[in-house]
Amino acid sequence: MFDSMKIRKVAKRIILKNRKWIYRGEGNANLVLALVKERKIIRLRKSTPSEKPETEEKRIWRELDFCRGIMLPLLGERFVPVPTVVRLYPQELSEVNRTLMAIRPLHRHGKGLYTNYAAIFNDLCLLPIPKQHWAPTYCVEVKPKQGWIPFSDRRLSKCTFCLYQYSKLKQGMIKERSQYCPLDLFSGNRNRMKRAIIALLKCPQNNLKMFKNGTMVYGDSTFDHYEIILKEWFGCYDTDTLLDNFTNIVIDALVSDLSETGEQISLIRSDTPNRHTAPGRIPKYLLDEAQSLIQEPTCYREFESLPRNCVLSRILQVQKLDTLGSDAVYDLYSNILYKEDYGYVNDLLKSFHNIYKPINAYLLATTAKDCSILIAFQKVPVNVIDYDYFLKDLNGVHYAFNVGVSDLDPKPMSCIEKHKKRDYDAVVNCIEALRSNSL
Repeated sequence: MFDSMKIRKVAKRIILKNRKWIYRGEGNANLVLALVKERKIIRLRKSTPSEKPETEEKRIWRELDFCRGIMLPLLGERFVPVPTVVRLYPQELSEVNRTLMAIRPLHRHGKGLYTNYAAIFNDLCLLPIPKQHWAPTYCVEVKPKQGWIPFSDRRLSKCTFCLYQYSKLKQGMIKERSQYCPLDLFSGNRNRMKRAIIALLKCPQNNLKMFKNGTMVYGDSTFDHYEIILKEWFGCYDTDTLLDNFTNIVIDALVSDLSETGEQISLIRSDTPNRHTAPGRIPKYLLDEAQSLIQEPTCYREFESLPRNCVLSRILQVQKLDTLGSDAVYDLYSNILYKEDYGYVNDLLKSFHNIYKPINAYLLATTAKDCSILIAFQKVPVNVIDYDYFLKDLNGVHYAFNVGVSDLDPKPMSCIEKHKKRDYDAVVNCIEALRSNSL
């Protein structure tokens, strides 16, 4: 059992003035700066000026406890970088805020940097120790999403990710529907995994990015075609050869059975249907209509075995903690009188066995559905053998590589209510789109 009380919770002061940093990017909640010389990133929470500093301090220590005490044992020490909590001086934070306003996308200006607590992580876009200073480091970041669906949630022939594409297109969040299916990536079948990665490459949305020496060179917001990046990486080959090389080396990294240096929890969950019954969150007539309109191929749920200690297997095992499914979990959630968003984190830290409580399991699975995998590659001469992990591409070129997992923050319990609305809207939007034959 992890005892967070034994850790002295003192945030170290950090000064950015004398450090070289660059803007790496941001999401809805966090902004990331890369500390170039240290090979670290600093993640700062975005907020409004009205947020209370003491609330922010409590949040960041909770995230550290959750990462170290829960996600590290679940996924394995090999994949999970534990952050260091730091504090910035308020005056310097204001200066950074002003500097970034000229760099950040306009649609992100609604929130700024007003809380001076931050977290420093190893930069997963780079190797922990570079093997060659002449060879660039390429990193592939994949947000794999939901690779397994509880039996009670299998009411449509489309998986969750593929169904949500209708809503995202209607809301203007994407320009076209992706052909990527997470069930293919997690399938263990190499042909299906290759199909999934090519689909991500052709339509990355927010699910694939590529970096060169820590700078993003390909993603949904970049202008270069992926073929340009792949030619720089692998050499001037035809498109099919480039895709073969890229998909094979990425798959090899994703299924590499990496040894563990620390204790790792074995998760054994039943793959048989759970008999818990609960009222449906989405009316059956809507589900029936949606299914009658879906003419596209089914999202295949067949799986082959993945190596036990590969990153995909570890993530999948955490997703499989949720055996009840969304309807049953929502039913349990609705009967809780006092709903504290993050009270379950303390429950998990008290006893690791509490991961199997239905609501706790659902929230842990949700974190695993939203995580990111980052794979860093650097070309090395064949005679360099002082690095732990190597791969070869189809041309016999050797690469040192590293695999890490990020975006492992605890989800609030209130997301269960949010998911009900999201899932309902996804079915309605799917029906509307297919009725009009607009997609």
